[in-house]
Amino acid sequence: MFVRTKRVKGNEYAYLVKSVWTKQGPRQRVVRYIGRVFKPKKVHNIGVEEYGGMAVKELAKEDIQTLLTLLVERELSNHGFQRRGKQWVLDGCVVKPSIGAATINGHNIAVRMNEGFLCRSTIRALKRVLGKDKLSGHELASAFLEAGIDIDKQLFVLLYQRLMPHKQS
Repeated sequence: MFVRTKRVKGNEYAYLVKSVWTKQGPRQRVVRYIGRVFKPKKVHNIGVEEYGGMAVKELAKEDIQTLLTLLVERELSNHGFQRRGKQWVLDGCVVKPSIGAATINGHNIAVRMNEGFLCRSTIRALKRVLGKDKLSGHELASAFLEAGIDIDKQLFVLLYQRLMPHKQS
């Protein structure tokens, strides 16, 4: 499944879709409406070490939920969001990084960051991938990309090695 957008009357909306095969060939079937697309501009390019205050090797040892929350918070910070308790806020958009929930005025939205979308669906998908017993590097990279999370190459490699210890030589 992946996020697809449609433009309606000048506004962009996000949908979770899956590809299905029909007699007429491949089609996209809408699984869930996500909400309007919120597009903050990237205003910083703070690296994960600078943001987390830890070396990449130490970050890779953090529990998965802590690491994922840190990566989401860093992206939000890079896109101009400000921390307000456990939430991050920008122009009426409120994000709860631990679950990827993003809303404006109580309505669910998708936050377009980098090449993906931060929303509950993409964070859930990323968590599912992180919890798999068998995992390809491509699958892990795609899950981060689809959630709009730019992950440091060294951190990605260390995380993948940690998740798939039998692959190490």
